[in-house]
Amino acid sequence: MRRVVVVLLAAAAAAAVAGGARSQEEAPPQPLKELGVTGHAYVTPHSILFGDPSHARVELLVDRRVLDPNDVAVATRFRPFRVRGPVRRERTDYERLTRLRYDVDVECIEDACILPQSARRIFHFPPARVRVKGRAVETLPWPSLIVSSRLRDLRFENLDERNARFRQPTAGLDWRAEIGVQPATWRIEPTLAIVLLVAVALVLLAASLVLTAVAYPRVARKLWRRRRRLSPLERALVGFERANARGREDERRVALDDLAAALRASDAPGLAGTAYELAWAERPPAPERTVDLAGSVRELIAGRSNGRA
Repeated sequence: MRRVVVVLLAAAAAAAVAGGARSQEEAPPQPLKELGVTGHAYVTPHSILFGDPSHARVELLVDRRVLDPNDVAVATRFRPFRVRGPVRRERTDYERLTRLRYDVDVECIEDACILPQSARRIFHFPPARVRVKGRAVETLPWPSLIVSSRLRDLRFENLDERNARFRQPTAGLDWRAEIGVQPATWRIEPTLAIVLLVAVALVLLAASLVLTAVAYPRVARKLWRRRRRLSPLERALVGFERANARGREDERRVALDDLAAALRASDAPGLAGTAYELAWAERPPAPERTVDLAGSVRELIAGRSNGRA
């Protein structure tokens, strides 16, 4: 009996301890300080390469029963780093608490942050100061920020290989991190731009032709007039008239012979015989006879409906 009582008491004690631990785990968070505000300061990432930006954040928890969140402000200094862009403030209200979040990006590309090869430097920023109506009520320490050099230490490398790299314009420095080139972007797709440019060129060409036709109508008619093709008889007549104008006997005889052949092919045997007789007569053909022959041929051409033999 006594042993059973001891076992029951031990079980009760264990249950009490377990209940106390559970209640401790499920206990609400510690209350805010008497001033009604508490917070933390973060820097991410904690380690960067020279020239890379880092993100700084301050988170505050304000008890609205003690403080008005609109009266809370945060003062920070990040020298030699500089702030990129405005500070972003975010507010979230709960039952009686308000969470304030301040975000900002910082970077340092000044001489104070330049590092030698394979070196790194640890920066400690001054604590962020939480002010209420201008009065400092809380200081929040920043974690340290490590900045490393982008260059490798070449002292222990092969000197010939190192010198060969330095002789190349694009490989003189051994970067730890490569800066990738962003893909090309266009406001207008290249194919569409080409189509639009060709269309504009065609419109300008048409406009220039219209303006030329308006300004110089005679030139436009000459350019756009389609020349009529001459028939064999017409070509032979033109050749004879040119030879007759030059006055050379041998050319005139050959031209008359060609004209006789064309007249024969055009079913004009009378005129063909006259042209052949003038072409191979013992004496040179008289000018009046050749003029009469040319006139008769032109009447023959004009009297036909199509002007062709």
